[in-house]
Amino acid sequence: MLALPLLQREHQKVYVNEAGLYLARYIMPMMVLENFAAQLYREDTEVYWVNIKFPLHFYGHRICRALEQAIQYCQQRYPNVLFWPQSSDSFDIRPVQDLQWQPSWTKLGTIELDWLTEEIADNQYLEGKWCLLSRYSYSLAKNISINEIKEQKILLPRIPWKLLQQISALSEQYQLNIEYLNIDYKKVFFTDNEQNYYLLNSLLIDQIELSDEWQISYIEDLPKSCLGIKQDSYNPIMQDFIDIYQKCFFETQKFSWQTHSQLKHWQYFYRTIKAGSISLAAQQLYMSQSALSIQLKQLEKNLNLQLLQRSVGKNKQLMTSKGEIFTELCEALCEILDYVAEKCERYKHLYNKSIVLGILPSIDTKSTLIKMIVEQVDIWQQKHLDVKLEIVEERHRYLIDGLRNNEINIAIVEADSRWVVHYPLQKEEEMGLVISPTLIEDSIKELNWLDLRNFNLVLPRKGNGMRMIIDQHCLGLGIRLDWAIESDSLNLNQYWVQKGKYATILPKSAVASLVEAKALRFVRLKPTLNRVLRLAHLKNKSLSPIESNLLHFLLNDV
Repeated sequence: MLALPLLQREHQKVYVNEAGLYLARYIMPMMVLENFAAQLYREDTEVYWVNIKFPLHFYGHRICRALEQAIQYCQQRYPNVLFWPQSSDSFDIRPVQDLQWQPSWTKLGTIELDWLTEEIADNQYLEGKWCLLSRYSYSLAKNISINEIKEQKILLPRIPWKLLQQISALSEQYQLNIEYLNIDYKKVFFTDNEQNYYLLNSLLIDQIELSDEWQISYIEDLPKSCLGIKQDSYNPIMQDFIDIYQKCFFETQKFSWQTHSQLKHWQYFYRTIKAGSISLAAQQLYMSQSALSIQLKQLEKNLNLQLLQRSVGKNKQLMTSKGEIFTELCEALCEILDYVAEKCERYKHLYNKSIVLGILPSIDTKSTLIKMIVEQVDIWQQKHLDVKLEIVEERHRYLIDGLRNNEINIAIVEADSRWVVHYPLQKEEEMGLVISPTLIEDSIKELNWLDLRNFNLVLPRKGNGMRMIIDQHCLGLGIRLDWAIESDSLNLNQYWVQKGKYATILPKSAVASLVEAKALRFVRLKPTLNRVLRLAHLKNKSLSPIESNLLHFLLNDV
């Protein structure tokens, strides 16, 4: 039906693959909607809702399980309150809420869960320790020191971004031998490789998922992490939910949702409301009116609710008051199904061979970077027609973030970063003053860096790779470079420079065609500052065969 594999068989085990785990994150909101609808018969009072924001990438760890249990418990206590979960991608550097639906009812407030590496005021906390996951054949002690693992090779799977930041900094501080794995941490639980230690945080480990063959060894010296829980305003119902959630987080009992209806019945009801009558909806659904009416009555019976008025006159509503509430729930369900369809298409592409190459922006079609992409990458792609190549154009710091977040496989960058491994792609390229011919005399072929104070400069913002190179050079010279404006827009900067409003600092190849056409001038600066484009990938990452192939091709052929 989905035309997408959701289960994977490996080492004589069957488990849900990444596509299945990702799509499953949308099942919980659908179950919450149905569970709330099934409780509506118990109350005739006004309905309310509570927004619950939480970090999630793949469905299934302790955050998920505890959240489901807490919602079920609270739904029984407060049948007229919808506890609505909204997840943001915990692997993303800049998390974005995907489900935007919100009911029109009175909102009691927002409860937010988030990964934290330090305590923040007004937060309640669940603490987690860094630990090694290994087979019992290793016989590690339950508590170990950092010195005991310094000589060991440790594998770090994909984990939430904030936790990754913390452990990456700690690994450099303590000189740990860590290798990054491009697999989700949940897959570790299904591996049969007994020769490895896996570094995880105890907040991620669900004892229900962990088989008896695994052992957990807590690293005593490393700082703890937290799952912070806060509410935007005090409400006794929200505080009750938080207390229940904290209790559920440490429970190990299994539970399941009780289903009360079928998805098709929700769709039939929603189409009926949109059509305005059962007869018109039946025509649109290619059903007889009697058949549709039977299906709608079955929905009402399952939920123990009357949703539709059966004797509808000109001045009567098609829906009952419960039907109006249920219609809003249907709108949420439709939004979820749209997301599921979109993500299915995304994963269909991912299951094909693919690679994402990050590049820096360029404003000149004759630049070294453009030539390499057009010529060399195109040659590589022709040799690998079965590989889907995706090119992302971003500034230096976002390319580094993309590498660290596994959104980009390989990137072409221009400045150092402690997170990645660099390989020079070209010979050193001199940088100089790029300026309109109207602002400088033809006889001036060379300037000192101190002379730049006589020009209005537009420079990239701090954090931009080009700006990092310039600032480091000026720091070494003991000078402070003044600027009139900071801008990362290459097209806007080029426009200003050509119009004679500002000058800037760039490699000559970045404006080669404009210099050749005498629209701009390139003036050398002393002492010389050189830039080298570098090919980069995440440090200690195990490269896939496709990544290694492209990396070696570009290094050998450019």
